[in-house]
Amino acid sequence: MKKELENKIREITEIQQLDFEHDNLLFIDPYRINEQDGELANKAKMKIIKFFNLFFKCIEEGDRTKVEYIGKYLHEINSTKLGYTRINSLPNGKGFSKKDLLQIYDAAKEVEDYIEDMPDVFVLADNVGPDKISDITTNIIYEELLQFTWNIIKKYNLNMEFEKKYKYIFDVFEEKWIKKEFNVPIIDNEEILFLPKKIVESYEIFSYENVYKKLVYPFYKTHTAIHHLIRFLKNNEERPDCRKIKKKYPLKRGTVRRFKEEFSKDYNRYKDEIQKYYWMQ
Repeated sequence: MKKELENKIREITEIQQLDFEHDNLLFIDPYRINEQDGELANKAKMKIIKFFNLFFKCIEEGDRTKVEYIGKYLHEINSTKLGYTRINSLPNGKGFSKKDLLQIYDAAKEVEDYIEDMPDVFVLADNVGPDKISDITTNIIYEELLQFTWNIIKKYNLNMEFEKKYKYIFDVFEEKWIKKEFNVPIIDNEEILFLPKKIVESYEIFSYENVYKKLVYPFYKTHTAIHHLIRFLKNNEERPDCRKIKKKYPLKRGTVRRFKEEFSKDYNRYKDEIQKYYWMQ
């Protein structure tokens, strides 16, 4: 990338400052997209809700064939420069595809008794990580991310090349794939998408790790009467025995699933509050 262009991009505060030569250990989180951030964010959120509702309906009805169709053209969108491949590392060869959506479906069916919506799927179903969630989201809101990129290029008068490409886009309203032509921005012969800062993070809000750290472990640490894992200070004052609590309730999906089963009101209250905070519902 030309130094002048790179310097101009680095000064733009609206976008996530990315390394454009290597993948960044960051991910798009669908639940950080807030419609109050503008028309594009509102459209993106609406599309995600439609797709998630459709996918969850497939889980409820056991319609794996429909999942195969809605995942038909899902693919790794490398133009975001997000993922696990780091500097001086070779790509791991695990490109995102329909197979990944089917794996999420199968994993969700395995824990069907525990799940009530898509956040539950992301938290409680095995082998669902931030990379897959980010890839699904990027595919669904590709047009909004491209429009955001065009807006940034125009606003800051960035001297960039463009190339016409055909892409399959899933229409969440018609529930079908449509082939469209796009004028995509190019840097060093590669398509590039700029990303709004607010929607990119190193972790997903609805992941079992985050729910464990924010809800499950603090709950057990506070409610010692449940497990009686305490220690006494020299003055006989009681304290939670954090080491034993973490051993009895380890950082695992199974721990979070059991928590939801035993303390469903606390789990659902937390989930609702998080969605309201980030999605402003």
